[in-house]
Amino acid sequence: MIDSTLWYLYGNDLDLAKQKLNMRILKCKTKDEKLKFINLLTYIGDYKGCSRWLEHIDGITEIAGQQSQFRILRHRKIHNPWQALIGSHDQNRLNITLKRHIEQGNPFSIDLVGGIGDQIENASILMASKKNIVNPSALLLRPTGENSNIVKQLLEYVPNIRIAGEGEGNAWHVTAPWFRFWLNLNKLEEPPQALLEDKSPAKATGGILACWRSKVDKNNKLSSYSRSIPFREIVANYQKLQKDPRNRNQIIYDISNYREEEEVIVKLNNPSVRLMRGKINNLLDTKQLMRNCSLIITVDTSLVHLAVASGRNVDLLLNKFPDERWQDLCEKGSSYAQHVIVHQQKEFHDWGEPLATIRQKIVAMDKQMLETN
Repeated sequence: MIDSTLWYLYGNDLDLAKQKLNMRILKCKTKDEKLKFINLLTYIGDYKGCSRWLEHIDGITEIAGQQSQFRILRHRKIHNPWQALIGSHDQNRLNITLKRHIEQGNPFSIDLVGGIGDQIENASILMASKKNIVNPSALLLRPTGENSNIVKQLLEYVPNIRIAGEGEGNAWHVTAPWFRFWLNLNKLEEPPQALLEDKSPAKATGGILACWRSKVDKNNKLSSYSRSIPFREIVANYQKLQKDPRNRNQIIYDISNYREEEEVIVKLNNPSVRLMRGKINNLLDTKQLMRNCSLIITVDTSLVHLAVASGRNVDLLLNKFPDERWQDLCEKGSSYAQHVIVHQQKEFHDWGEPLATIRQKIVAMDKQMLETN
């Protein structure tokens, strides 16, 4: 997972990471190459440095620069940061076109883009915002990308939702980021709300559902690494749980994606852990597994979005410089604020304290179960 040429970004020395990354940018010969590394500055918390570089090379005229600018605006809590992703001439045209479609009741499709978590998150926001839209029945949702069928299968269980069918694929459509720009421009966006209340809430089984790793993003290995717990720390965490005399070794259903040799190590040393990744084919399988668990623990993956969409509490392990979305999602009035318990790194790439807090919570749950029984 680690890019060896950028080794300094994967350690614990934040000052060194900033210094060497800026030197790397300085040595780049082309604008495109510079933008590739400028974007990484936001992942080590150097938003000011990123902004200075974008201004220096006029980077926001390029798509990569616009994406960096979006992250900066969101970090600064600027209203409607989606504006960074749309040119000024497109903003006016989009506003006029969307208003016309909605006022006339013409069906149009909102394309859910990004990973599974992104699409669930945006579906939650769009469904909550429908009440502010004239002729809301005109709004169709269309999952896209390699995980479109997985997301579509989940959304089919959501009441009062219209999913774009095969015959409507050629209808006028807009991406979710652009539609959220329009919602914010017209002050219509609402905080996300649960899509699917879990009709079979977890009983006090003591089962734990855990995901310690995010999916590897080949285009952004640093993001994947920063959001995931290194394997050696996963092993150490399991060892501490096994050795703690206060812990009865509750069954942990681990849906992390391990290599074959890593699976052998986990199975050999942790009899209370059940590796479930290979038994999950879709989100409904995961949702069913959640019903057997009293505690849900995950890093920044689609599991946290699925849990919130299902009205379940979830313990979220966040890195020091997480995706800026979490500033918005966890604000008061949001279903995320209601259901997400955040355990965030205080030091760069140091999971020690968040994992210690999680272990304490597992022990406390075990104690509560003993007292209840």
